Amino acid sequence: MLNKKLIGRILLVGVVFAVLYWVVEALLMTYVFHENTFMRDLFYPNTHELWMRSTASLLILSLAIYAQYVIRRHRLTITRLEESLSKVKTLSGLLPICAWCKKLRDDEGYWKSVEEYISSRTGAEFTHGMCPECQNKYFSEYSTEEDSKANSNSTTS
Repeated sequence: MLNKKLIGRILLVGVVFAVLYWVVEALLMTYVFHENTFMRDLFYPNTHELWMRSTASLLILSLAIYAQYVIRRHRLTITRLEESLSKVKTLSGLLPICAWCKKLRDDEGYWKSVEEYISSRTGAEFTHGMCPECQNKYFSEYSTEEDSKANSNSTTS
């Protein structure tokens, strides 16, 4: 998940932000609220201040670790999506097709069957079946009454 070098970097960033928070808060307490001297507020806080500073520091550190985790997952997701996108092939533009036999002309000028043309450009594989209309048209003597009713219902809806 997160390697040791990355965790060390996250901890360092979290500690730096926690120390900056500690110093800024001591400056605010000294110069805005006029409570103590800067050095006394920074190095000798009362118990409540120490608790609040420690809690805020841990919160900042936790948020830094979580942010780094989310960023890594986001980058991993982007990488996976880019890999998937590179595998997707699409057909676009005008495809010259024979009006009678339905073969397609490729870039070299050769005529190929629809299955061969699409397979060579997309990686798709074909399996053959028969639609109900062709079954009735070419094999009507072999179909039953139930098939005819089912096919007529499917073509009307």
